[in-house]
Amino acid sequence: MAENVLAALDGRSPRALYDGYGSCPLTVERGKVVLAEFGYGGKLLPTFPLDPVVPRRSAWWLKAKLLPALYFDAMLKGREWLAAPRLLPHPPRPHEVAAAADFRDAGAKAG
Repeated sequence: MAENVLAALDGRSPRALYDGYGSCPLTVERGKVVLAEFGYGGKLLPTFPLDPVVPRRSAWWLKAKLLPALYFDAMLKGREWLAAPRLLPHPPRPHEVAAAADFRDAGAKAG
């Protein structure tokens, strides 16, 4: 998303694709977490080579100790070296841009 916003601010057409990735470390019992990582439509998009539906103590450690530092000290400062955008191999066609990257009147749409 940031790649597309920067491109639009620079007068270029947005080319980065977004698959809807989201993550939510869910505490399911004391000291155990399920790392729910998913995309549009609830499609599982795990980034770890473990079964994403099994509660794990290691996932709890990740949630409690590592993720807060990664989030507050890196991601919020614009350092997302773990996630590189996938770019269209060509300049975007109007039907590829219009729905996902119409930044005109964004304030009016939100309000």
